[in-house]
Amino acid sequence: MKSVSQTDRRDSDAFITLVKNWIGQRGVDQEVQDAVALWCRNQPAIYQHYIWNSVGIKSAHISPSSKNEVDAAIRTLARNVRKNGDIAFVLMDDGARLADEIREFGCQALPIYLGRRSFPTGFRKQLYFELFSLVNSSALSARGNAVRFHKKYREMYGRYVRSNHGNIVRRVVEQVIQPHIKILSQQNKQKSCITVVDTGMQGTFILPLLETLKNISSFRRIRFTPMLLSVYPWLQDVYHGQFVTTSTSYVFQLEQRKGNT
Repeated sequence: MKSVSQTDRRDSDAFITLVKNWIGQRGVDQEVQDAVALWCRNQPAIYQHYIWNSVGIKSAHISPSSKNEVDAAIRTLARNVRKNGDIAFVLMDDGARLADEIREFGCQALPIYLGRRSFPTGFRKQLYFELFSLVNSSALSARGNAVRFHKKYREMYGRYVRSNHGNIVRRVVEQVIQPHIKILSQQNKQKSCITVVDTGMQGTFILPLLETLKNISSFRRIRFTPMLLSVYPWLQDVYHGQFVTTSTSYVFQLEQRKGNT
């Protein structure tokens, strides 16, 4: 019988601990149900059951959100982009067409195609799980403190990019930045703020992008601000003021909208 690999177990350990800690404090509420369900969707059934069993729940299902609720969340997201300088880099893979949604509210939104599909075939799942693990390990160490979280993540990511897998991630991130060098240079001259937007749930791809951009000396006059539609409940303190809604189900609803498969 097929089982979850030791590598997948290792890369899921911190996530499982965070969920169990949350359940220990709050019980199995809808927030944690949505969070677990959102992470497990599109994963093999055996992995889903491994996560459910590990955190002590029988199953996890995403609660529905209406189109009007999601529209309201997108309007709030667009207002935050305008407040921060009217320009956003929107991270996208093959899911939500979030840049189109933001443009409808009068903001300049430039898509950056960074996600699992950016990685070479054969490495996608493993690299994503490793980046996922970096965020969760940092969150576990930080215990809700944003400064400690970002310091820990910076240290861990710095070590990670010196590994063979991390070097692949670094090269991919640098490649997706290249088409935007001109506008970044213009924004740097103006000491602009650029909001880096993703649907959520924890900044898995926002964080490597920000670490790369901050290390490019010619962009150091730009203030980069992350903004997520929603975050996992145990990351709300870490991303305080940098997410729109606590309803994680909005992310699922948005990813079912136009242009998605």
